[in-house]
Amino acid sequence: MTAALGLLLSDIRYDIGQSWVRETGRVGEAALEEQLAALTARARELLAQTGHEEDGQLEFSADMRYLGQAYNLTVPLPPPPVTAGSTAEAERSFVEAHRKAYDYVLPDTPTEIVALRVRAVVPAEPVVWEVAGAGRDDAFLGRRKVHMNGEWLECDVLDRARLGTGDLVHGPAIIDQEDTTTVVLPGWQAETVAAGSLLLTRRDHA
Repeated sequence: MTAALGLLLSDIRYDIGQSWVRETGRVGEAALEEQLAALTARARELLAQTGHEEDGQLEFSADMRYLGQAYNLTVPLPPPPVTAGSTAEAERSFVEAHRKAYDYVLPDTPTEIVALRVRAVVPAEPVVWEVAGAGRDDAFLGRRKVHMNGEWLECDVLDRARLGTGDLVHGPAIIDQEDTTTVVLPGWQAETVAAGSLLLTRRDHA
């Protein structure tokens, strides 16, 4: 259930990458602009397929390394339009990322771009966790004798589906629902919290 809930609450995201090996200092603005335009078109196409062409956000990045290295670091790349400072900014980000990751830099070694990436993100809609129940009084179904702690006790019986956020049920009580029954023992209380969950606490600790 929690995995399904996480899926529903997550942003919609598409990651698209393109291998493109070039020494950073020799990258032409027009060539980089052409590559980013192609990635943008692919991202917009995916967004359009899910009805989010207008509200999707694009984030650009590049995989970079020092010339001769066999490992890369992914760093932010300024979005189009490409300017003379676009690759220089990406290179500065790479050098700083390399310093943080490996505690050294190679100032005399050229850097190169290995791949270009774009991430298309559609932020998830905010979730309202409040449960609009009718309230505790309306949830009351009657009373029932229940054997608890070695004795028979008169317990309130309530319909969980009618409890709203913030409703308190003091034990001894029984909360009925379609797929389970919650027993609230004497000295305990149940509170309806976010998403309709029941939080049980001892009253002397509440």
